[in-house]
Amino acid sequence: MEFRKDAETINASEEAEVLLEDENGGKVGQEKLWGVRYPTGEENEEERVRRMAEELGLSEITARLLYVRGYRTREEAEAFLRNDDGILHDPFLMKDTDLAVARIRRAIDHGEKIVIYGDYDVDGVTSVSMLYLFLRSKGADVGYYIPSRSGEGYGVSKPAIDLLHGKNVNLIITVDTG
Repeated sequence: MEFRKDAETINASEEAEVLLEDENGGKVGQEKLWGVRYPTGEENEEERVRRMAEELGLSEITARLLYVRGYRTREEAEAFLRNDDGILHDPFLMKDTDLAVARIRRAIDHGEKIVIYGDYDVDGVTSVSMLYLFLRSKGADVGYYIPSRSGEGYGVSKPAIDLLHGKNVNLIITVDTG
């Protein structure tokens, strides 16, 4: 079945409900579209965003997000995208990071079973995915565990640890578990 959206152009500071219809005009659902607001009082914002998107080879929505977060020029946006502005801190400033890295390296070197224990929300699943892909690229025997929202709730639980121990997991790395 084909679907089409029936909506007008949405101003960047609005949100709208868009009806989804099938080819016969029958309503099959709706979708919420959100706009990104620009700071007030600035002229030619749309044109600046279009130009930034074109110059950087980005989509207009990505350029708009950069713009509203204060990256108003090509140079500022490029610096942010390259992380030249130092928004990421040295992870080794956190106590015992060197010990954690050494333990993970040892697990990889010895073929130990590693499980990443995450959370079921978007940042939890993203964290699990990123670390999983990284560890796999380093040759780790890695899996993941995301607890059931309704059955287990939030955070690390003893039953989950016991389950993983029973599956011969040697190292559990937690991400976004509170």
